[in-house]
Amino acid sequence: ISRNRYWGCPIHLCETEEGELVPVPEENLPVALPLDIDFAKAKSMGGSVLENNPDWFNVTLPDGRKAKRITDTMDTFICSSWYFLRYPDALNTQEAFAKDKVFAVDQYVGGVEHAILHLLYSRFFTKALRDIGMLDFDEPFKRLLSQGMVVKYSEKEGKITKMSKSKGNVVGTNEFFDKYGADAARLFILFAAPCEAEVEWVDEGAQGQFRFINRIWRLYQNYKDIITISKDDFEFAALQEHNKIIVRSFHKTLKAITEDLDPERNGFNTAIARMSEFINDMYRYMNDIQELDQESSTALSYVLIEFLKVLAPFAPHIADELWHQMVIKLSQPDLSKSVHRESWPVYKAEYIELNTFPLVIQLKGKKVDVIDASKDLSKDDLEKLALANEKMQKRLEGLQIKKVIVVPQKLVNIVAL
Repeated sequence: ISRNRYWGCPIHLCETEEGELVPVPEENLPVALPLDIDFAKAKSMGGSVLENNPDWFNVTLPDGRKAKRITDTMDTFICSSWYFLRYPDALNTQEAFAKDKVFAVDQYVGGVEHAILHLLYSRFFTKALRDIGMLDFDEPFKRLLSQGMVVKYSEKEGKITKMSKSKGNVVGTNEFFDKYGADAARLFILFAAPCEAEVEWVDEGAQGQFRFINRIWRLYQNYKDIITISKDDFEFAALQEHNKIIVRSFHKTLKAITEDLDPERNGFNTAIARMSEFINDMYRYMNDIQELDQESSTALSYVLIEFLKVLAPFAPHIADELWHQMVIKLSQPDLSKSVHRESWPVYKAEYIELNTFPLVIQLKGKKVDVIDASKDLSKDDLEKLALANEKMQKRLEGLQIKKVIVVPQKLVNIVAL
């Protein structure tokens, strides 16, 4: 498990002049690596970098014996095999962790290159710690998501391959972030493919997400001055139809994205597509309304604020910036100062359900038309609606109606000869 290098977790052992290995005294733990390293000097003198730091390398044991520290450091997999157990009890100075504070991780997300060794080591450590009584559970992770690698065309190799400096196909992140922002890169990686699949990095795709972010920004800049509330302080059934449509669009989007984010699905790419569709609906809404009356302002305020909660996990920076702009204006005590401290919104089925259904109108069993009909209409009303349909009237010319079959909330079949 050891590596002959400076960086890494020190091995807490010393070797006496007699060749005996003894543990570092507990009062001297944890051992920290020296920071005043002169690599050039160490290279010229030969030997380990740490051996050339006598104040760190030479140790006097509690019994007065002289010893030298083991200069090898542990491989990084040692730390990564149990670090998740330290998180719940990170300030504990007496032990690695308290048994009653640790628990199995609900969701593990890692690249495919970690899917074998890291998971194997973590399971081994967990079971070993269980066997010596430090843990009460058998498996470190309850659920696993192995995300695909990001690949890119390599001119050096003439093919698409894993990003690597040696292959000359690494994207300069600083340059990209300066131009498009981290949110655009994040959205593209999530959107380009299902999370378990490889993602081919193409600049045009990331630029497309940058344009999507700009559409969101412009939308909020247009309306941020009219935002006045943070709740659905309205009676949905009494809203004007155009306001019903946009509130319904948001809740349909929220429902779909909530289902996309189910741990069994992890549909991040489809969730982003649904957000894009919703923003399209918002722009259509902007074009349809002539002026913002009180009702429209209330509905729009509600939708804009709630949407930022949905956007936040995908594009955290722009979501929090827009949230900050609105919270300053609203100064409402029920809103957190960061969108990332807000709860995930809950969709309302009553906002999604339409009071209409697609009524199929048939003539002798063959479809003539499909129209929207109110769910409240009686059989007689549905029959009248079907007979009054313009397409049906043309088909009925010269025919005699023999029978009308009405299936509520489904179809009207007219039998005529």
